[in-house]
Amino acid sequence: MFTVLAARPGISAENMDQEAGTILQQMSTYLGRTKTFSVNADIDFEIVRQNGQKLQLSSSATVVMARPGFWRKWHSSITGSRA
Repeated sequence: MFTVLAARPGISAENMDQEAGTILQQMSTYLGRTKTFSVNADIDFEIVRQNGQKLQLSSSATVVMARPGFWRKWHSSITGSRA
């Protein structure tokens, strides 16, 4: 699973949850040793206009990584709706 979070104010190293830091380091180490992996992502982006109208854009993507030196990204078409 891959999640993208909206930008927010930075967090200082002193305030970072130590357990979260340990988990992130373990994940990084695991992916660094992994020869092949893939990621599937469903991507939704919503815009609320000044007049209250909501626009939603949706897409999906797949990324395949094989080391050394190979990666490929597939991206499906973007669909949109409004309410």
